[in-house]
Amino acid sequence: MTLSDPWECGPVKLGYDTFQDTLLGTGFRRFSFTVNADGSFSTYMNPSVVAMVAYNTAGAATAPSYTTLNASNLTGIQAIGIEGRVVSGGMRIMALFPQTSSPGVIYTGTSVSDTQNTFASATYTVNYLAGLPQSELTIGSKGSRGVMLPIDNDSYTFYSNPLFGYAASSYTFSPFIYFAGVGFPAGTIIFGEAILNIEVLPGGVNSTGNNLNELAASPTLADLFPSPTTLYNSIRAILPDAVSLDATAGLASAVAAVSGYSGLSRGITHARSMFGGGRHQRATVVDAGRSERQRARETTVVIEELQDDAVMIPSQPQRRHFPRL
Repeated sequence: MTLSDPWECGPVKLGYDTFQDTLLGTGFRRFSFTVNADGSFSTYMNPSVVAMVAYNTAGAATAPSYTTLNASNLTGIQAIGIEGRVVSGGMRIMALFPQTSSPGVIYTGTSVSDTQNTFASATYTVNYLAGLPQSELTIGSKGSRGVMLPIDNDSYTFYSNPLFGYAASSYTFSPFIYFAGVGFPAGTIIFGEAILNIEVLPGGVNSTGNNLNELAASPTLADLFPSPTTLYNSIRAILPDAVSLDATAGLASAVAAVSGYSGLSRGITHARSMFGGGRHQRATVVDAGRSERQRARETTVVIEELQDDAVMIPSQPQRRHFPRL
């Protein structure tokens, strides 16, 4: 759930590769900026609380010039330990402009094992990001969001970088999330919100309340799955795509608020009760994932038909049949 919706669901203790108890932290940053006069912008999230987000308003075809921002609670996060790893993270953006104006479009994607220098290079213009094959397109009035799914086992290894920053030329162990916008009205304000959930390894003279003389005692995912690979293989059937073409979309809130999604909730609960259940556990989560994808398709059909009805001429009513949810 934290991978799918890091805003609603905070970090969890992974427990891998450490015999000491760990601490959990959440870095966050909210920010805003005005698009270029040509209606373009780009912004990205770095998997670290240092230079956590950056935005560029140099123009669609111009070499970018990024302004970087640290997590708002940088000092507090850095005070709790010496190394950390990203449990989950995400960034969402929304645009503020008159509804009578052209809404513009947003291209969203994730970039695996990249560097900050790459995004700052003259090649990575707004137009270039928009043209990348992994960039997904959405209408600007809906906003967009992306989440950080792990790349490989290195994503779950402790490093100082998530807490104290990557060198501009260093490749990251978790993906970047980027957005490129074009066609927005002049004066459009972009609002962004980034969140980074981190598991921290304390060290040195510790003042956080963690007893470094004791072995880890808190329950962790390592108690249930022998390796990160086993863990990921058990949950990937119910993970959504890294990009959601709606800034307000969230799996956790959908499960909680919409009774139609209770099947997924039941599937997750049942899977948790069967940790180590082999093929039965996998069948449970796969069936849950398939069920929710089917529900999503049916819901989309209903929404589209309701939108059609909204523009029908009142004097010519038509009967429509909706699929059962």
